[in-house]
Amino acid sequence: MPFIQMLGVLDGSVKKVGCLLFIVFFVLILVGLFVDYDDLGNGYKYFNTSRSDYHYIAKNDKMLIQNTVVDISQINNYVVGIQLPRCSNTHPQKIILSNKVLYFILNTENDGLVTFFSRKEFEKALKRREIFDKVELDYRKLQVLIINLYKKYNSYSKQKEKLEQCNNVEYKHLTHMSR
Repeated sequence: MPFIQMLGVLDGSVKKVGCLLFIVFFVLILVGLFVDYDDLGNGYKYFNTSRSDYHYIAKNDKMLIQNTVVDISQINNYVVGIQLPRCSNTHPQKIILSNKVLYFILNTENDGLVTFFSRKEFEKALKRREIFDKVELDYRKLQVLIINLYKKYNSYSKQKEKLEQCNNVEYKHLTHMSR
């Protein structure tokens, strides 16, 4: 009889442990659904969260290319992409993005980062590096994001004012990236 009673106690403990493991795995799965990243090599990661305005590139967990990175293409040690920079005059939880598009080329091998304010100059730089024909960027994502975000921004007058202020600031104030 004591053996059977002991099994009953173990049965309750096993249930508690099983329930705890289920909860832990469930939380980990949820986190995995909302924060995903692509390993770009040499400590670089492209974080794609569930928010369309919070994609960024980090090196060793330090944000290097701030949100929002709209799309990237990786060719060997080069990561090239499109960015809508975050306005500096906004609260961290209420992100407003500039409508001034930036393009970038990141060399993950030597940590070189170059930004461009015109698509034409960006494409010239890709051709000089002989990677232009290999780059696959979805420029439609950029247009869809801009349309959807600005519809949202226009519905709130304070956000609209901050956006106008942000877009009147020079490019160098919109990002921490160097030219």
